[in-house]
Amino acid sequence: MEREKIKGSLNFCADSYNKNSKYYDKTYFFLNDYKGEADFIKKILRLNKIKLNSAKFLDLGCGTGNLFFYLPQLKKVGIDLSSGMIEGARIKNIPRSSFFIQDISKLNLRHKFDIIYISTFLIQTFKSFKEIEKFLDKIKINLSEEGIIIFSWINEEEYKKKYNDGNFQFELKDGWNCLGESYFRNKKRCIKLEFIKGKKIKIKSYAEYLIFSEKYLEEISRKLNMNVQIYSGKRNGLKEEYHKWAILKRP
Repeated sequence: MEREKIKGSLNFCADSYNKNSKYYDKTYFFLNDYKGEADFIKKILRLNKIKLNSAKFLDLGCGTGNLFFYLPQLKKVGIDLSSGMIEGARIKNIPRSSFFIQDISKLNLRHKFDIIYISTFLIQTFKSFKEIEKFLDKIKINLSEEGIIIFSWINEEEYKKKYNDGNFQFELKDGWNCLGESYFRNKKRCIKLEFIKGKKIKIKSYAEYLIFSEKYLEEISRKLNMNVQIYSGKRNGLKEEYHKWAILKRP
């Protein structure tokens, strides 16, 4: 699988999302538990005493907006680099939702939000830890006083316990199959995926994930002068034990 041109500060194929956006819901929908993620978000809001019917929600890397269906009470803004993804989100006419095309690494918003949600593992596709720190520090400007930042990440230590590098495959639904390759290079986890249906439809994607540890999250929270809480993803809408949630909040 060839790697396409990378845009901005993120290590993933933005172009491939444009080309394959019409198939996104038919492939990734089977990999994501949007209702489970939404239930976790609502739980965190309750724990932080943020009212659902008045909360403002920002989703960075929103894709085609599937998560928004399960958060009807919130006023929602979705941002994605892919024009194809945003077009797919807008045509769904999800109530209380707005969608915009923008590179999140160059985010420039005037509004404040009670929840800033960074979609599935997107935080790990920055090119360096320094860029992650700069990005999180920057989006604090758009966080309300009692607001929270939520993102998911892959715990590398637990990932290594379960999986070796190499090829893998699994079946989805409606005739879709996923072929993948995972390998470790230059302290980054590299993932190549190919979704195949029949003989004619093939979708390729590529990403590099920076290695995360709980120690790193504690370190970055100190630099940002924020508190961090870590939650299991397996019991909260994510698929595997090595999938984790991180919550950042001002002291």
